[in-house]
Amino acid sequence: MAVTTAWPGSSRAQATPPSIEVRIGLVGHKSQPPALYELDPTPPDEGAAGARLAIEDNNTTGKFTHQRYALDEATLAAGQSAVEAATRLVDGGAGFLILDLPADELLGVADALAARNVILFNAQAQDDRLRNADCRANLFHIAPSRAMVTDALAQVMTAKRWADLFLIVGPGPRTSSTPRRCGVPRRNSA
Repeated sequence: MAVTTAWPGSSRAQATPPSIEVRIGLVGHKSQPPALYELDPTPPDEGAAGARLAIEDNNTTGKFTHQRYALDEATLAAGQSAVEAATRLVDGGAGFLILDLPADELLGVADALAARNVILFNAQAQDDRLRNADCRANLFHIAPSRAMVTDALAQVMTAKRWADLFLIVGPGPRTSSTPRRCGVPRRNSA
């Protein structure tokens, strides 16, 4: 149904096009890992709060462009399937999904929805393999990879001429009990 409007002083009425609704889904886990330190704690709904704010902001502009944005959230409890939640959101009309998931779950969702007309956005996983061996055509990355973060850090340290570094590695399967000295090789000034 088109609504006709006429501006004061105009002799002809114009039809206002109906608004287009853009549905965006957000899939993430209920609890985030605890902050490394409490100086700047992470809010419990950080990703969802940002998405809600973006939707509200875009709806302000959308009034003029005849677009309306809606956010559908799927917060996963422990053991709940990300693939099932993402599929439900797409079945409900979401054409875009923001995935706040670790790499393995992210890949599961991307593979399950590969044949569907939906665009996926990686908002969390920083694994380098997602941009190489495990690249998916329907998945765009918002989060920088670990290689990107490392490269940026190395550039800052090089610009500040910080050549001697000490690397501390936490417990895990690939850690060594022997501390190693890391650093940028020094150039001879001669």
